[in-house]
Order: sequence, then structure tokens, then C-alpha cells
Amino acid sequence: MGIMDAFNAEDRTQIKVSSLYAMLKEGAKAEYLLNAVKCEVPYQYILQMATGKSGELQDYKDTQLTPDSIKELQSNYDKLCADVQKYKEENKELLQSLEQAQNTSKVDPTSDVDEQAAPETSDSINDTEGGGRPPGEKEN
Repeated sequence: MGIMDAFNAEDRTQIKVSSLYAMLKEGAKAEYLLNAVKCEVPYQYILQMATGKSGELQDYKDTQLTPDSIKELQSNYDKLCADVQKYKEENKELLQSLEQAQNTSKVDPTSDVDEQAAPETSDSINDTEGGGRPPGEKEN
């Protein structure tokens, strides 16, 4: 007779309630962790779920911010982002015309002034003595 023959299918055992609670708790935790891994939950969230500690609050440890003030700041930030998006939508045409104006007025900063001048003004740029002939008049 082996040791397995000493147990029946439905034998009763005595166990402390605290031990039973600990076993059930660990079993539930294992099931949640396994489900998280199967669903490809990111590692940091699984770790926070298993330990009960959030690493996000470590960034604010030495500051005077409380979790409520952090939530309020986040809420204000979200409202501002929504307002910016709303104003962008309202002024979409104005932004497009501004962008077009900026694109058409771009000047090459490396080029010389003479290169950017219109061809009809190049003669007057070279005429440094002044009193040149009127446009269209031929040189003698």
C-alpha cells in the first residue's frame, strides 16, 4: 500500500480559517495574474496589481502635491487640451490662410539681396551714382 491509498476521494481535513483564507487569496491572485498575462497587459500594470503599489506616485513623493491635487491638475490639463482642439476647429480656415501666407513669403536667408530683387530693379541696384536714365531709354 502506498501513501495515495491512505486518502479517499472525499476525505475531510482540519484547516485553520486563516490558512484557508490565505490559500483562497493566493489562488485568486494567481488567476488574475494569469488572465493579465493571457490578455497581454503591460508588465508595469501587472506588477502594480500584484503588489498593490503604484510607481506613478513615486514621482510626486517629495513634492507638496496630494493625489487629489494631481487629479485636479490632470483634469485642468484635459480641459485645456479640449479647448485648444475646439479653437483649432473653429479657426481652421484662419490657420490654413496663415499657413499659406507663411509658405508664400518664405525667403532664402542664404541668398543675396541682389538675387532676390526683381530683374527690372537690378539696373537701379547697380547704379550707385544716381540720376540714371529713365526706364525704357536707351544708352547713347
